[in-house]
Amino acid sequence: MVATVVGVNALIQRRARDRWTVAITDPSMVAIRNMVAQGNLAQATNKLNTTYRFDQESGLIALRQFSIIVLQRGLKEHDLFEQCYAASALAEGGENQALQMLADTFQTNPDLSVKMAVADGLGEDGDHKAVAILAHLYYHGEMLDRRFIVNALSSATDPSAIVVLSDAARQRDPTLRAAALKGLGRIGNRDSIPLLKLALLKGQVFDRVTAAESLLLLGDTSGVEVLRATLNDHSQGNARAMAAVALGYAHDSASLQMLRQALTDDNVDVRLGAAAALTHYNDQGGVAYLRGAIHDQDQVTRRHAAQLFDDMAFDVAHPILVEALSSSDGDVELAAVKTLGTAGGDPEVELLGALLRGSKDPITRADIAWSLGRIGSPNGIVMLLAMVQETDPAVRYTAADGLDHTAMHLLGGKRLGSR
Repeated sequence: MVATVVGVNALIQRRARDRWTVAITDPSMVAIRNMVAQGNLAQATNKLNTTYRFDQESGLIALRQFSIIVLQRGLKEHDLFEQCYAASALAEGGENQALQMLADTFQTNPDLSVKMAVADGLGEDGDHKAVAILAHLYYHGEMLDRRFIVNALSSATDPSAIVVLSDAARQRDPTLRAAALKGLGRIGNRDSIPLLKLALLKGQVFDRVTAAESLLLLGDTSGVEVLRATLNDHSQGNARAMAAVALGYAHDSASLQMLRQALTDDNVDVRLGAAAALTHYNDQGGVAYLRGAIHDQDQVTRRHAAQLFDDMAFDVAHPILVEALSSSDGDVELAAVKTLGTAGGDPEVELLGALLRGSKDPITRADIAWSLGRIGSPNGIVMLLAMVQETDPAVRYTAADGLDHTAMHLLGGKRLGSR
């Protein structure tokens, strides 16, 4: 039943996207397109601002068109990564030629970082066409290719992704298997429950823990005892840290004392995992531990804590994320920016705006643009329009993509910022 609902939602979103993809015939938009083609982005943005109102459907459609015009310019960049990013954004906006370009690049370019970028772009697109391309690449790819593809499919929205993930979950490669089991929980398709229960019963320890977490994300608690046993077994190494994190999704009062005790464990990753889990129980001891961890003198501790931001309860962990925005460690800061984008709303737009005003780093600015787009608030449009005019390609095209996400969100055609 859930898979059917997911499929229907994906179809509705595609139809809405098609509805709001209107051919450019308005003289003002034609003029804007010509300005962008000539490199006059400031002039084009100014005309867009003065001609259209973004609190009206016609203005939001114009915002989409402007975004697509800028992204199409990105296909002509010299840097292949910028081309791929622009193509990924265009593919998500419904451009079939961009999808084909990404598929061709993945098959012909040997650079593993390029392959990873392409797979991630297709995964974020996540509709039926993108998943079909990823499936083809998976079945015809080498092992490293398959790992990239399976990781990317965790972001897909189309229920057909379960076919590839289910195949990968049965493979002998442990890295591929773990990524697939995790992905089956993230895409939210309950049809994967029987396979996850099989892994819970017969898999190796990391498989069992990962399967138990995915089952919890799907509303099935049958793996909770496995998680508790793993956390209590000091011979299980890093699997204990994974089990601690997963117990946060159990919302199980019987596990609360166990997690509190784990805050004093000898293994720092177990302590961090338990602290992240405790945020789901509104436990301030976990919050206090994590606030200390992101300021720790040890870089590894700081960054391991930041890697758990998405596994924390957003409202309870919010003070941690706010503090992380002012971290001197760039990885901690950027992890907070991403989490605020995937789970935040209007208050987080203000936080990101304050960070944007104080940062000249293009990587940070591009990540802020990404997050503003995923929040999809009208309050982010002014900032995104300003970033579209920047000279750094990563900032410019991420901002253009953010404008399209925002326009679609406000038009009601796509839900953004959720996991």
